[in-house]
Amino acid sequence: MRSTLISVIVVSVLVAVLLSVGVGYVHQAVYDMDEIRLSALRMADEGRKQEASAEMVRMAALWDERGPALEMMVDHEDLHSISSEIAEAETNLECDHMDDFNRSMTLLGEALHHIEQHERLRLANIL
Repeated sequence: MRSTLISVIVVSVLVAVLLSVGVGYVHQAVYDMDEIRLSALRMADEGRKQEASAEMVRMAALWDERGPALEMMVDHEDLHSISSEIAEAETNLECDHMDDFNRSMTLLGEALHHIEQHERLRLANIL
């Protein structure tokens, strides 16, 4: 009986640690993406399209790098919508469609915020 109780406690602690690490990883990925998004928006507003384009490339590379790990924790549709918004924003920036670029970047921000809210550590996500 005592070994069963110890096993249950060890497994519970291990699950809590893994959950915390996963939530932290998602939060950090969203934070990093949002920082790059805001930087690209600021550069585009200042008329520095080349630098904004470089930030968009950096954002896409970061998203591709973190995508495999995020697929284990985040809904596939959410990940796909972010990938689509990044591609659309890059295209709009290259074509100098700044209104569409701003709209795509706003939608990207909303999608990132949705992931952060949906994957936040709370009782509903644990159960």
